[in-house]
Amino acid sequence: MYGSILRAYMAPLCVLLSTGQAHAAILPWQNVKAMPFIVQDGLEIARQAQGKVPASLYIVCSENKELHLVLLTRLPGPRWAIEKGRDDNVSLFVGGIEQQLKVVMDLVVKGQDLTWLESAISRDGEGEPDTLVTNPIKGEEIKTIGSWFGNRPPLKVSIVGYAETGVSMVGAVAGPAIAEFNASCVAE
Repeated sequence: MYGSILRAYMAPLCVLLSTGQAHAAILPWQNVKAMPFIVQDGLEIARQAQGKVPASLYIVCSENKELHLVLLTRLPGPRWAIEKGRDDNVSLFVGGIEQQLKVVMDLVVKGQDLTWLESAISRDGEGEPDTLVTNPIKGEEIKTIGSWFGNRPPLKVSIVGYAETGVSMVGAVAGPAIAEFNASCVAE
């Protein structure tokens, strides 16, 4: 009798847990609804590292020929503490701590909050991604980032500091692709 009662309660719970949200697929920058500028083109320069929270880092070119970094990831921590419009000083690290670029990122899109039950059973990184955008990046800073990426994609690219959190990724392109993108944005 106790076994059948246990099965009656456990079966729905197992179904709920097994069909819960998987890690959210990070959508490309083209799907971001609230960019504070019109984007002409973009290049993914880093993406989710194996076993890490889903994330993508892009360089985008605005219609004003300005370059910005765009980070798509699910910020960790309590959702109530994540505020749209919050500017924070962050650091972009490529390879290690020696290669650091300090920038300001603004949260322009907050991913949907999870329900209480979803948040109780979810892992970090689940749910719609949050979108963070930098102020315009100077051409020299983009050239520096390109030189840090070198001739092959780096094994570690990190953004650290937004809401005292960090995200680790792997490089998606090599430095020459970044240099080419920079040149095409300025030439348009």
